[in-house]
Amino acid sequence: MKYLSIIVLTSLFASSTHSFATEADGACLNCSEAGGGTAAKLNTAVDAIAKAIKPQDAHWIDANFFVDTKPVGKELDVVFKNPSDLNLSQSQMTKVWGVYSDFLNQKNLTDALKVVNGQGKNLQHEEKLLLLSMVGSRLSSGYSSTGKENKDINSVYMNAVKAGSEGGVCGDIHKLLGEVAKNLGFEAVGRHTGQWQQNLDKDNAGGHAILHFRDPKTGEYYVQNYSQVYNTRQKTLQSAVDVSTKVLGVLHGQTYVESRPGKLHEYVPATAQWVENQIKGVAGFKPDASVATVKIGEHEKTLALQMGTENIKGFMLSSRVNTDEGTYQLDAAGLATRGEYKKEFKDRMIDEVKVTSEAYGGALRLSAPGFDAWSDTYKQGERNTFFFGGNIKGTARVNDTTGKIEINSVNLDFKPKGGDQTKTTTAGTRTEVKAGVEHEWKDLNLKASADRTWGFIPVEIEQKHRPKMQTTYDRVGIVYDTSKPDKKEAYLVVGADVYFLEGVNVNSAVAVKNSIKAVLPTEKLGTFTIAADLGKIVSNKSKDPFYDTVPTTSVGIDWNKQLNKMLDVGFNVSYTKGTQIQPFGVIGPVTPVMGGPEKKVQGMVYLHGKF
Repeated sequence: MKYLSIIVLTSLFASSTHSFATEADGACLNCSEAGGGTAAKLNTAVDAIAKAIKPQDAHWIDANFFVDTKPVGKELDVVFKNPSDLNLSQSQMTKVWGVYSDFLNQKNLTDALKVVNGQGKNLQHEEKLLLLSMVGSRLSSGYSSTGKENKDINSVYMNAVKAGSEGGVCGDIHKLLGEVAKNLGFEAVGRHTGQWQQNLDKDNAGGHAILHFRDPKTGEYYVQNYSQVYNTRQKTLQSAVDVSTKVLGVLHGQTYVESRPGKLHEYVPATAQWVENQIKGVAGFKPDASVATVKIGEHEKTLALQMGTENIKGFMLSSRVNTDEGTYQLDAAGLATRGEYKKEFKDRMIDEVKVTSEAYGGALRLSAPGFDAWSDTYKQGERNTFFFGGNIKGTARVNDTTGKIEINSVNLDFKPKGGDQTKTTTAGTRTEVKAGVEHEWKDLNLKASADRTWGFIPVEIEQKHRPKMQTTYDRVGIVYDTSKPDKKEAYLVVGADVYFLEGVNVNSAVAVKNSIKAVLPTEKLGTFTIAADLGKIVSNKSKDPFYDTVPTTSVGIDWNKQLNKMLDVGFNVSYTKGTQIQPFGVIGPVTPVMGGPEKKVQGMVYLHGKF
């Protein structure tokens, strides 16, 4: 790893610091009257440097060595259904050509769709896919020569009839294709966005919108990108979008998913979830942070370095994960800063006000396997881009009741023009606002809370997105917590949350999350922990395909024993299934490979040290 030499030097520097301190103590005993010796002065200088590059309470090195069975994914079984991939006879192709010709020989789109609806009933499944591919090819040839949107899909159709050059852009073309798919009998028709890296050999991508639809017989989702049609072999919309983004390119900070007419969802693909989790892990300010963090396991190797003060620091990260899809390599570097304001009041209505903020930004390089559409195989691709993010949290407490507001924002793929990149592009900045209230009954070890979360999401897919503040979900929850941070004794934490997706007033779907954690520390045998997180979509009133998914569920047992002040060992075994979805956050392992409903049992044995 390219940061290994830096970390080795850091560890040597840490050892030297300890040595100088010992020598300085001895030297000062013998020469205090002389004003201190060379060793004492050198120790003072080293101590000053140490304080400048790390907070006072931070460790130098946090090392983790482990052997695990963490899920590493599997090769995606993408099946392309382009004309050359379809096993159709000459007579079948002639039949489809006849429907295609009739479709393009109408006075308006309404009549053309009637042709598709009527004659499409006589088409077999793969014949329908061929028709979609042919229509997609014709529409794409009429892509606007000026790059101008054409929201009138009847006009897009007439442009195709006349073989014109003002047939709109990707979103318009795939919207019309969606109408064709509906009239052919496909379900869950919609579009989603991404960053299209057409050639994985070049670091060039651009915003794009493509079509998805579901086969009612098999329940499997298909994706169409102009003339290209492929079966994702996935039976949930979120998993299908994960596959689609891997075909489109290496990195997508977020996607907008159209799941029903007039409704877009914000979704973070699996690879971007992993990238964000890794960056926030080193860019965030934590009380127990270390200058160097090392993780070495069977499938993962991560080296992270952070140096600075309690309020500003620089950081570097190199993380490598080997999967069945290929190797994911993330390298990132940047700066982070934080601020805090806290004030207590006496004889006032408000007892305490606290505001904290963090911000970070930098550059990243991601090398990851992409699914090359032209060769129908996995191929290593690369993205070099910039990222930035931050959050602001504010609280106001009155007795045992606290009001809270929080703003989080992140952009993982801001790519300015230059090099292979022909124009500035980004999947967009994801911003979330949360406001709520919490009340604590200390004698009962209970906390109850309620909050609403908003996102800035467009109401429709357009060339230039116009985000609108929309309710993502409302949440009510209760927690029973007997833990005492200053005491090493057994404790129990039980939590229950109910989520009203899109807000309680809309109540499109309802999800629940239950969690339990029991910790039993012993004097000689170490600490035993049992933890479970159980998530479920209990109702989908809106029948939105985006909510037809299995939220992550995880159950695990952990054992940890402190060997000395620096080292501890342990193991854990866990069972995980489902997909990481909003609003549940991270449950179980976060890897760059796509999650799914399949059941996964994983185990880990680890050695951990802080020096």
